[in-house]
Amino acid sequence: ILISLAYHEAERRDLDSGFELLGRADAVHGLPQRMRGLVASQRGLLYMRAARMGEATAELDTALRLLDESQPQDICRALLNRGIAAMILGRAAAAKDDLTRCAGLARRSGLDLLAAKASHNLAYLLMLSGDLPRAMREMDAVAPTLAGESPASAAVYYVDRAQVMLAAGLLQESDDDL
Repeated sequence: ILISLAYHEAERRDLDSGFELLGRADAVHGLPQRMRGLVASQRGLLYMRAARMGEATAELDTALRLLDESQPQDICRALLNRGIAAMILGRAAAAKDDLTRCAGLARRSGLDLLAAKASHNLAYLLMLSGDLPRAMREMDAVAPTLAGESPASAAVYYVDRAQVMLAAGLLQESDDDL
């Protein structure tokens, strides 16, 4: 409960409120390794939301050392977030490694939404590297899954797709997606 509450408090109040709750969770005597991994993963997410990518990466590294594939959704979330942080930091190879691992594990585990999110971010990497046609195909392939999750996820797809079209010089099409 403290791990989940930490995210909401950080969003609603301030980052320190979220970290305080994660500190309380981490201080629980006899906390299993998986829970410690989830605390580190959530701390990494809070750092990401605060645009502190170096600290986010360090926490997600810790989380991935503590988590194992018996709960693949835990590993996938940490890999997805660390991959995004690496992309923001301009570490394309590290981002690709994490996102590829996440997508593969998610697919093998039947975690379609996490697989779609990782694949979408891999497509964004393709756009950044200049492979615009492949980026568009890869984004479009996972669009139904993302759109089915929520309007916010659909919006992320359309904004990113518009960036691909803008990079290709397709101004009207980009504008239509936006």
